[in-house]
Order: sequence, then C-alpha cells, then structure tokens
Amino acid sequence: MERKKLRGIWTIAGLLMVTGIVGCSQPNVSSENGQQAGTGEESYTWEEITITIPSDWKDKYILTEDENGFFFYQKASYEKMEGMGYLCGFVKDSAWMNYGTGETLLAYTEDDVLYYLMQPTDVPCDVEDEEISTEYFGMAKDISMMAASIEIDVPGIHYDADQYVIPISSIAPVTEETLANLSDNELWIARNEIYARHGKLFENEYLKMYFNACSWYQPKDGANDIDATELSEVEQANLQMIVKMEEIYAKEHPYPKEYETGTPVEVDLWNTKLPPSTIEYEVTPKDEYDYNYILTIDGTAYDLSEYIFMIEPVQDVFYVTDMLENFGDPNYEDGLEIAVLDNGPSEDPVTHFFKYDGTLNYIGEMEGFPFKEQNAGINGFNHQGGVTGRIRMDLIETTYLDGYWWYNSNEQQLEYVESELCRYQSYMAHELYTDLPVYFDMDEASPTITIPGGQQVFFLKSDLKEWILVRGKDGRKGYIHVQDGKVLNVDAPAEEVFSDLYFFD
Repeated sequence: MERKKLRGIWTIAGLLMVTGIVGCSQPNVSSENGQQAGTGEESYTWEEITITIPSDWKDKYILTEDENGFFFYQKASYEKMEGMGYLCGFVKDSAWMNYGTGETLLAYTEDDVLYYLMQPTDVPCDVEDEEISTEYFGMAKDISMMAASIEIDVPGIHYDADQYVIPISSIAPVTEETLANLSDNELWIARNEIYARHGKLFENEYLKMYFNACSWYQPKDGANDIDATELSEVEQANLQMIVKMEEIYAKEHPYPKEYETGTPVEVDLWNTKLPPSTIEYEVTPKDEYDYNYILTIDGTAYDLSEYIFMIEPVQDVFYVTDMLENFGDPNYEDGLEIAVLDNGPSEDPVTHFFKYDGTLNYIGEMEGFPFKEQNAGINGFNHQGGVTGRIRMDLIETTYLDGYWWYNSNEQQLEYVESELCRYQSYMAHELYTDLPVYFDMDEASPTITIPGGQQVFFLKSDLKEWILVRGKDGRKGYIHVQDGKVLNVDAPAEEVFSDLYFFD
C-alpha cells in the first residue's frame, strides 16, 4: 500500500495556512448578514454553533448554509460569479477527517460529533482585481480569530482537539484510510495518546514533555503501565490498528538504517544502477582530541578528514539513509546516502552526508541527529527530500527548535530552508508569574486572550526573531512579542514573567 502525506499550502501576504474544502455539498444562499452583537461585531448561530464575525467584515461577505453547516464568501468576488470568494466554512460531521487539505477539527463530543473549520485549497477570489484580492487576503487573516470564537451549545464539548494527533481515538474506530496520511512520528504519538488519556507515566523523555504540555493530560502516580483491561474495546481496537499501520510504514520506509562501526555491511546504494557495495566505517582515536574516521567502500579507504572535520565523532554507529525514497522510478534515481555523526562542541551534534556512485561525494551537513535511536524516538526524515534536525535559539533562553534541511538533487547538496515558524523540540515547563495577555497572531494589532498566572506554560513555536507561541496548562495559547529580553505584552523582562530561563555557553 503506497502512502503519501498530503498537505495543501497557500500563501496569503506571507501567512502560511493549511487549506482545503472537503465533504461539503453545494450550499444555498440563506442570508447576507448575521445578527448584530452589542460590541459592533456580528454573531451568527447555526443550530448549536455560534461564532463571532469580525466587525471589519461588515457588508463584505455572503453567508450560506446547507445541512452540514454554514459558509462564508467574499461578497465582491461572489457577486461576479456565484461560488467565488470562498473564505471558510464551519461544519459538523460524525466522521474524523484526516485528509490534510483544509479541515481543522475545532471541537468534538463524547457522542462522536465533530466540528470543523474548512478552508479552500487555492485562492478562489478575483485575483485580477487588486482591490478585491487585497480585501480577500485581509479577510482571510481573520479566520483564525473567528475559529477561536466558536461556542457550541451541547453537553460534554471538548475544545482541545488541536492537542491530539487523533482526538477521537477513545470514542470512535480508526481505519487504515483515516491513518494513511500519518507519519511514523504521528502514529507513535497517537498510539501513546491512548495511554496518556489514562494518566500513564512515560519514561521516554520526549513523550513525557510532549504530553505534559497538553492541558488534558493528568499523570497518575504509579501508572507506569496501563493494563489492557483499563482500555475500552474501541481503544484496544484502535491500538491494534495503529500498530498495524506503524508496521506497514516501517516496511514501506526501510531507511534510515543503523549499522555498527568496524563491521563490513553490504548495501545496495544505487538499486540496479550499480552492484551492491561493501561498506565499513571505523573511528579510532589518534590522541585525546583527534580521531581517524575512515569510510571503506568496495575495498577503497576514504579518509573523511579530507572532506570534513569532526570534533567528537560518534564511534559505534553510522547510518544509511534515503532522503528522496525514489527507488523503482526508472526516470529518476538518486541513490542512498551514508551518514556519519559528530557529537560536536558543547553537545551541539552534526550529521554529515555522503553519496557514492563509484566516487565518494560529500553532499553537506545538518545540525542535530535526525535518527530515532539518537533522538528520543523521533524520525527526522520525511522521505520526500526533507530532513528535520535542530537549530539553537537564544531569544529569552537557550533552547533548540526544529530546523529543516532539503536535499537539492540537481545540485546534490543538502540546503537549510528557513521556516516562518519553528517548533520547539522539547516542551519545557515554566511557571508563569503573572497574568499574560497573548496575541492571536504575530501582530500587536491582533486581539488578545489572557493566560492566568500561577500555572505552567510551555513554549511551542517561534519565528526565531521576536515571537514565541505559548500555551498554558489550561489550554489557552497565543503569541508573546519579545525584544531585547523583554516580553512586550506585559512590558517586563522575561525572567520576571517565566521561571527557569537559562542561557548556555
């Protein structure tokens, strides 16, 4: 079974948004405006769902309904052609959507009713008209605030869906189809989510910090293991399905593979283009601060110090990887890579990559170790040319975030790719000393929500320059604006806002 992870992305004035419209029937026009709210904003209620419409949208939108939910269109585009100007929709369903092309689960109930925000896969406005397109892009920026305003008047509603890989795994069956777009990392977390709901204590450092940052996670003393009898039939069945999909994923993605140093191994580096190669990698100390690191391929020894310099090379293992995973395509073959590891200075690890086609070629390095065995169980390879490593940031503390490297097959070089937001690699808990207003977007003009002081908070993402996405243990989240070590949201030094902020050498 071939599995591909689909993610549709569009750009709105530099804002990256995961998008797509899924499963909605053709709506019928029911009204152009919602009911007036006392604040100058508009509220709109459809069945049990109420949302707030931005005041800036007044007289700029068309609102439609069908049996699934309600949908917003830019009026200027819609009046030129019915159906143009689609902005978003709010729908409810009994099925968990995991297509990765625009659906965002906002809330769910224990009765398996799910509420979604739907967004388009393209920019469906009149892009030829600059005034109309500018207005459309401005309206689209408000959608996240509209989604945050949602209120659903039903018993037992959960608004923490964004903190799960599979929010409904305790109440509804999952299938191969619904799991097909998940990576091995997501499947691993989803499997452990089932145990985390029952308060399991985790020994794995990544899982421990990951779940501690979730508002719903309540660890229980002594719950190091969860017996199957403590799980519902649905949970047990979902565990079996997730494990099955993990096994399928592992078979379809056999690389990266770990090998011991000092032992020859046979590896088919180029499928049928070249015969399999015999590879051996050995690291031996020269003296206290210097090493020999020799890679031998088909009897030819390559002194890697002629290509790279390593401060403290990992001596016991090396890896063979497949960044592009394109074996079987007769029109495009790029072969496997050989990866050697350096612990680096001050525990700042570096991974070096080589290709071999009869000649050894160095293709570049990345910060961090993107291998499960070296990375608390997280696989850094997306098998489509991208590799996730780590980058260091010293904005208000020394910390590490995901860095992204891309293999440019034309240049045969590994290249760092800048991202708008980078995810923290570990969610360290900090005590919040004071009430903290946080922004919905990385913009001081955007609305705020206040995270009450006296609780744990976790840093989730950052632009590496001046913005950090923060979530409180109560589930509230938003952005803080930082300059020169000061949190501008409260005009105070960061160390007066958060506990345990440390800088490393």
